[in-house]
Amino acid sequence: MKRFMFIIGALIGGIFSSAALFAQSGWNTLNSGVGNDLLSVHFINPDSGFVCGAGGTVLKTANGGGEWLNISPPGVPVDLNDIHVLEDNPNKAVAAGNNGLILLTTNSGLSWLPLSTGVTDDLLSLSIFFDRGICGGSSQTILKSTTGGTTWTVAQSGLIGGGFWGAQLLSPQIGFVGGENSIFQPLFGKTTDGGATWDFSAFYLNGNEGRIYGIDFTDMNIGYAASAVWNGQGAISRTIDGGANWTTVLFPGALYGIDFPISNTGLIGFAVGAGGVILKTTNAGVNWQPQMSGTVQTLRGVYFTDLDNGYVVGEGGAILKTTTGGEPPTGVEVPVPGNPIPNSVLLRQNYPNPFNPSTTISYHLPQSAAVRLTVYNAAGQVVRTLLNRQQTAGEHTVVWDGRDDVGRPASSGVYLYRLWVSTPSGEAGSQVASRKMLLVR
Repeated sequence: MKRFMFIIGALIGGIFSSAALFAQSGWNTLNSGVGNDLLSVHFINPDSGFVCGAGGTVLKTANGGGEWLNISPPGVPVDLNDIHVLEDNPNKAVAAGNNGLILLTTNSGLSWLPLSTGVTDDLLSLSIFFDRGICGGSSQTILKSTTGGTTWTVAQSGLIGGGFWGAQLLSPQIGFVGGENSIFQPLFGKTTDGGATWDFSAFYLNGNEGRIYGIDFTDMNIGYAASAVWNGQGAISRTIDGGANWTTVLFPGALYGIDFPISNTGLIGFAVGAGGVILKTTNAGVNWQPQMSGTVQTLRGVYFTDLDNGYVVGEGGAILKTTTGGEPPTGVEVPVPGNPIPNSVLLRQNYPNPFNPSTTISYHLPQSAAVRLTVYNAAGQVVRTLLNRQQTAGEHTVVWDGRDDVGRPASSGVYLYRLWVSTPSGEAGSQVASRKMLLVR
């Protein structure tokens, strides 16, 4: 029983344990060489990029994450919360950290220069567009640069509470910040003069207080914010009028990063968050589909260089990479190493997913067998036993109507469905497969 509960816990974050039948993932885990939490990632092409994180950690790769060089500046004990590599000079990078710290390198991390910022607030977010830059911090501090991050001046500071965890410069003049105000409302800021002056507006996440952690606009009107709600949920908000109005979709766990690789007509985007969650949209944020990340670590940052090549970083030194837009290889079922279960038994991903109110689960049996299909909630409790009987070989489908065993509607959240199939050798040779699904009321 304890082993089964461990499997349930691992599956919530997207890992198929040794009891799982197959692992299908378009994400690969890279060896960062560190155990510190990683908070931000920025690449200039699919091969070359920087990562920063807790305790002054900075990593660099020049071969697509195959090897990470630790280029952490000596004597920097504070967290580095965001990093940006300049598109016109790949040897130049700027990192923002706690206690008003901004670091600059012009030689690809061989040495770092601390810059004067004029503040002692934690600096949380950073974005540079050629010679212009903006930086958001605690106490609703905003800095601006007109020298490509080489020097900084204060646009505003000294406010009580709140802060800006997300920042984006869309052009030399148009930029955005996202965070929270002093009364815990998500707070959005917009500049049209390169960060010199700002207009702010607050909104709620479907009536809930919360904090924006990531913000990304594909043009001056269409933008997205990834947030943590104060009740533990996550949220993605979308605007089509430059931030005047927002519509919000809630998710089971907090979301910390969001990225749309293509500007202007960008339809494809990614969001990451608690429990190893990676979400993808292919229709400009109207719907979001979960992807299997292969980790339960909280994911903090996401960056794509194009629609296929992307990186995600998170707590415990986690770095993930995809070259397929997060999609598993087409037509390939990859057996879990060390678990040689016949690949003719297949549990397929439910469809639709996310769903409301019902979804279809399908699977293939190579021979007649006793079958049990069960739905569990995130706590590992049985919600519904969908099937428990002998079945013939072939394809089978079962519909879950989103209700529990006594007919009550299940609440929004992540659920797991587990297929148990007997073999002629009985329980000792049983085969088990599990997948996760998302119910959105």
